[in-house]
Amino acid sequence: MQTYAAVISKKEKISNEVATLAQDIMSLTSFGKDKFNFSSWKSENELVHLYHWTNEPRKFLWKNGHRVVAMSGYISEQEDDFISKLLAQSNIEKQFNMVEEISGLYTLLMLDSLKMEVHYWNTITRVEQAYYAETEDHFVIGNRALIVHLLALQTLEPKYNVNRMASFLSTSYYNDDYTPYENVNILPPDSILSIKHTTLKINPRKQIEVVTENLNEQFYDDLVDAFIKSFTPLKKHDIKLNSGLTGGKDSRLIVAALKYTDANFKTHTTGFDEHPDVIIAKRIAKQLNIEHEVNRPKTDSQDATYMTQDILGRTINMLRSSDGMLSAYENVPAIANFNPNVVTLGGNGGEHLRGGFNRNVNKHNVEGYEQLLFNKLSPFKDYINPDVYKYYHEHLQYWFNQSNEHNPVDLMQKYYIFYRSGKWSSAARLGYTSSNYLYQPFFDQKLNRNILQIPAEKLLNDEIIYNILLRLNPQLVDVPFFADRWKFESKQPIDGDLKQWKRRAPLLTKQHTKSSFNWRRTTLKDMNEAMYEEIFSTRNRAVLDLIQVDNVKKLFETGQSNNREIDLFIWNLYTTAITLSNDWLSKGERSREVKIQLPPQTLVNSSKLSLSSLGWKANGKGQVFVAKKNKLVCKYTTQLNTNMYLYTFNGDFKTPPNIEQFPMSKVEDKVRLVQLSFDLSCKDNQTLSVFLMGYNDKERIFNESQKVYISNKEIKKNITLSYEIPIQVSTYKIAIKTIGNNEKGKWKIKNFKVNFYK
Repeated sequence: MQTYAAVISKKEKISNEVATLAQDIMSLTSFGKDKFNFSSWKSENELVHLYHWTNEPRKFLWKNGHRVVAMSGYISEQEDDFISKLLAQSNIEKQFNMVEEISGLYTLLMLDSLKMEVHYWNTITRVEQAYYAETEDHFVIGNRALIVHLLALQTLEPKYNVNRMASFLSTSYYNDDYTPYENVNILPPDSILSIKHTTLKINPRKQIEVVTENLNEQFYDDLVDAFIKSFTPLKKHDIKLNSGLTGGKDSRLIVAALKYTDANFKTHTTGFDEHPDVIIAKRIAKQLNIEHEVNRPKTDSQDATYMTQDILGRTINMLRSSDGMLSAYENVPAIANFNPNVVTLGGNGGEHLRGGFNRNVNKHNVEGYEQLLFNKLSPFKDYINPDVYKYYHEHLQYWFNQSNEHNPVDLMQKYYIFYRSGKWSSAARLGYTSSNYLYQPFFDQKLNRNILQIPAEKLLNDEIIYNILLRLNPQLVDVPFFADRWKFESKQPIDGDLKQWKRRAPLLTKQHTKSSFNWRRTTLKDMNEAMYEEIFSTRNRAVLDLIQVDNVKKLFETGQSNNREIDLFIWNLYTTAITLSNDWLSKGERSREVKIQLPPQTLVNSSKLSLSSLGWKANGKGQVFVAKKNKLVCKYTTQLNTNMYLYTFNGDFKTPPNIEQFPMSKVEDKVRLVQLSFDLSCKDNQTLSVFLMGYNDKERIFNESQKVYISNKEIKKNITLSYEIPIQVSTYKIAIKTIGNNEKGKWKIKNFKVNFYK
């Protein structure tokens, strides 16, 4: 981890006490002087001080007389050569041009104490952050918000801007240009902060225009060249790189680029042998002849019924490793000792090539854009103090207003890259880079400049990724993905290579019952009590100013109810309470352990059901079905892309089934997992969505679907689908959705079984 902060005085010499304070601040915010080496530089006139901390062996501070350069992250050029040339260049315009030409993921600070000039560059994604603060006497700039804040205040006690925390409560990170700290802001995307004497100005770097004409071969060549160049910094390491590999698109692109550049690397996948991610990763590794390792998740002993989690300790570690900028709901490692022999690659940011938030929108127009903006970025209006919410919404209003003048799809792509992607990843990056080198090629400066030239609509069908992969490693375009296709060929081709299309069919296999268990979303009395106690503690009243108290208390009364958004909000609120208490900055260790029920593992009931007894009913025209004891046959005649449903127990989707009429619809007490298994055959290429719906006595409280793809005349045996349900579910229904791909179609299910687990 590379940390620096500069103090520029407007009036008088900076006292030596500030340097001492700087060391104390770093000790406080990193929790141990032993982990970091400290150095400082001050100008001859003592109006400029630069403080630098690092736990890496790499050099990130360069001096040349009255000039000094500090950097975080990495650049595409050899650092010593580039910065030596930058320091030697006296013409400011040429200095700016030099910086414009470099690629990478970085912040770059240049101080000239003779001219009393400061120039500070960031990148488009802002994954390496640049912060600034101004007081009556000083400017403070640096790459960690809390350190900039404390140096500006010249204290070890932070002051929070509570209004700004509405953003954090809504999204689990700060998705705007603010920080939680009073008088500290983040440099806007792709900008230059300049200070000359006592004047601070912020200017954008080169403007990016969306390409309006068709994307030609030259454009793709430039795009691929930018992507390949993002891997250049890896060449400085003479050890084997380690890259994750799954059944998706992002990791495949990274592996293709590593192979293309003849990098020395290996890959790994975490999962069980039968999981599609593992199967696909093994196939890719074998095809490319690369070293590959499968890491199997650790499982608890069979007699263990619970696990213990220190939720307070987890939250404190998260705040320490992210400078208070990330929720404890997230999974980010705590600050640790640095290991220079570990180099990892991260696939974060791959969604920039897939449309970001735009993938979640049905209507790619102003209406769809504004709806997504509201749902994604401000979903908890009923729980946040209206005045605080209004403060937050004023920031979002800028983006609402822009939709009247600009293409809303392009706007949403910019928002994703500028705010969601960079702000979340930057907070997470602090934790990861404290222990080893981390490279994230999809966040590269030049690559994202190229991406922002692409009309956002063209990112939604995967053709951009396909064309990049085709140029890097053509053999990988036909390896199937996990549960997904190339978007541009989701429909069976009328003309073209049908065999190739079938080869690319997504891989779905039997799901392992011991797949990942997310304890953070567990309905648990002890955890609710611990969080409630912290949030509503008499020693921590500031957090209550953020919320609508009565509404939030009702959330705790009902418990965390398998609603990811609500669970996330509660964790965000709990993290905020710990933040405002300043417990995470105390030298003493605090903990609050809770016992958490392990995933269901005990088979309660296994029923091979008669398919004719389930009271099937069709919803939608075009379906004819026959249900017999051992099989269910569905024929359909319909228009292309029409959704058709078959569902059990004769009722509608919303109301519980009649237990007296259908006693097999009952779910025993304490059941947490339902498994459906069956054989499936089909007379066309089809994707079925299998829904499990759960009900209490009055209404539906659970609804989840899983997709099963099957090709023409194929027979799939023992398909197993697993659904983790809330403990409040007392009855269930099943629904099967068919999407019409042709004018006529037919599918058949046999050997239908339902398993219930506690």
